[in-house]
Amino acid sequence: MQRCLKIADACMGDHTQLFVEVLNSYLYFFEHGCPTITPKYIAGLIALIKANNANDADGDAAAHTDTFFANTLDHIRSLKNDPKMKELLQGVEV
Repeated sequence: MQRCLKIADACMGDHTQLFVEVLNSYLYFFEHGCPTITPKYIAGLIALIKANNANDADGDAAAHTDTFFANTLDHIRSLKNDPKMKELLQGVEV
């Protein structure tokens, strides 16, 4: 997964869409119990996306990415309401 982030960062242009895609992959593996995906990585990726999102240009692609990211954050909030996941996602701020 770290390799995905390096590749996304090396791509030219807007990285935010790629970072949101990687975040969704992280969440998938986290939900399925992959021990190498920790809340620290998820929190760091959310912070990276928020920082990149502030630098993005306006337009249809940016609006799509904003919606995609907002939906992902909503999913994380719903996971935090699940008693099994609440403790695991304690350090993740959305």
